[in-house]
Amino acid sequence: MTKTYPLVVSTTTSFYQHPLGAPTPNWNTVLYPIYPELQYDSFVTIGIDSAPIPTDGESAVQTVASSAQNWIVDFDPGGGVSGGDLIINDAIGGSWFVLAGESNGFAGDDGRVLLAQLTTDGDISGQLNLQIFPEGVQGDMVLETHALGQVCSEEDCQYLNTVYVDLDGDGFGTDEAVMCGVPDGYAAVGGDCNDNSAISFPGNPYDIPGDGIDGDCDGGESCYRDVDNDGYRSEDELDLIGSPFNVNCSEFGEAYFSQPLDCDDTNPELTEADLNGNCILPDDVVGCGQPGACNYDPDAGPEEDNCEFISCVGCGNPSACNYDPFAIITDDEECDFVSCAGCTDEEATNYNPDVLIANDDNCLYSGILAIAPILIDFEGAEGEQSTYTNEVYALLPPTPFNSTA
Repeated sequence: MTKTYPLVVSTTTSFYQHPLGAPTPNWNTVLYPIYPELQYDSFVTIGIDSAPIPTDGESAVQTVASSAQNWIVDFDPGGGVSGGDLIINDAIGGSWFVLAGESNGFAGDDGRVLLAQLTTDGDISGQLNLQIFPEGVQGDMVLETHALGQVCSEEDCQYLNTVYVDLDGDGFGTDEAVMCGVPDGYAAVGGDCNDNSAISFPGNPYDIPGDGIDGDCDGGESCYRDVDNDGYRSEDELDLIGSPFNVNCSEFGEAYFSQPLDCDDTNPELTEADLNGNCILPDDVVGCGQPGACNYDPDAGPEEDNCEFISCVGCGNPSACNYDPFAIITDDEECDFVSCAGCTDEEATNYNPDVLIANDDNCLYSGILAIAPILIDFEGAEGEQSTYTNEVYALLPPTPFNSTA
């Protein structure tokens, strides 16, 4: 920019400049925990606020300055010295820019491209001159001049956006409007089903089940189950059916997360559990007096026969994958000899020295890379040392395959 189009960014005091900062962003954000003030460095830019990521199509911001008017040094003298006004108005001029096609020059969904970060305790004023290539087409260049802080009207705006009223500030709006940019109180995305709750918006990955709010805007609330409808809910079984009629969790078979846990969601007479996790039986329910039963009650009389023999059945074979030494009732038909079977051939790609059951029918010889088990020691939550084993294999085709142009 030259005398014809002067560019001025001034403050009534000075601009904060961090010793590790620069006129344009070139630092890695991993430095922020060590040097938190670096986040507030003053800089000029095109679309990035830290070092560019080339794999994302970003590039460093380039600068041009007149030898007679070095606005770069005036704005950022270096060494953490406070910066002065950024003025470009001599006969040669200057600028900062990125080339066409580099992704940090494209606007995001909100229609904005970051041009500068200015940290100061003074009042900012001035004007910026912009050279824009709509849709990246260089033949359609547009020149604009805007005062700092100026909000363009719809008549002056070159690029109108469809925006949506966003009362709760969750980034999703309702009523549609056409405006310049995305002003406060509006969002670039619509579809909000509840603009009075910031925890309710389309696709919310943290939708809270059973809170009475359709948190992800799928048309219905996610509820806990209360199969026996006794006012006590299941622990982890969710009713994820969304429908216009399922707007809360008060229907039959549903429950709110605030309801107490049910110790047996199939029997409305069994709700609360004792300290051992066993359901507290009502006075008129007969107990179990058979010692071999899963719910054996030593205080029950021998004539009491409300017994069940299913919940405590397990595999009693020590060589099985699912051997249960604590099973009250053993049933070898419950045993599994497949899920933990593995290969013990050291020449195989998927060799596993720690396999519980040897089954060399599972061995694979098609790969050429195998990483041996890796032992990782770490201190657990209770201060105890724990060890995890990670086995990583890359299985490659046994023969190369050819492709022709």
